[in-house]
Amino acid sequence: EVPSELPFIPIISRLLKNAYSHELKENKIRMLNLYQNVSSSLAYISDLQELLLTITGIVTSEILCEESSVLLYDQETNELEFFTAFGDTGMNYISERFPADRGIAGRALRERKTQVVNDVQNDPDFFRSFDDENAFKTRSLIAAPLIAGEELVGVLNAVNKIETKYFDKEDDQILSAIADEVAYAVKNTRLFEFVVESYCKIKQGANSCKGCKRPLK
Repeated sequence: EVPSELPFIPIISRLLKNAYSHELKENKIRMLNLYQNVSSSLAYISDLQELLLTITGIVTSEILCEESSVLLYDQETNELEFFTAFGDTGMNYISERFPADRGIAGRALRERKTQVVNDVQNDPDFFRSFDDENAFKTRSLIAAPLIAGEELVGVLNAVNKIETKYFDKEDDQILSAIADEVAYAVKNTRLFEFVVESYCKIKQGANSCKGCKRPLK
């Protein structure tokens, strides 16, 4: 005799499958909306400082973290510089520099791979001087390298996950996807800056800069 509850097993299976499909659909919609927000920012904001500030705001909101920042790579000095940040503590770091072979951000750039660290204080590469100077504690961190083709551009950071306190695979995917878009935006802006400088030197002479507004500095 077949137990009466067995006919309900296929029903439960379908419900679970539907719930899973619904979750996947919601996730796809969320990622699509996120991509649209980032793409719109890249298309309509021409000032790099304003653009990256907008991007860090999107990162902080989407990943649900306390702060986020963009560090740009200076190839001539082999340093990373805090270019912009979203969050009170991060703003204190603007223009600060450190060697690109140090810190978790440096590791992300060196290995060309997003670093997800949920126990920052015990990570051997953690560069704690910025925390000490600002009475701040970095608990968890995602550092996504900004790479345009083969060119090292910088690092996009998300700091201190809220609620769960742990960054997960989805956070990794989101930040890595945003980083890919941002890397080319920065590279294009740098290329534009180079073209403008070259044009000025040709038309006005190397030492006759008129002080026009630059995308970067």
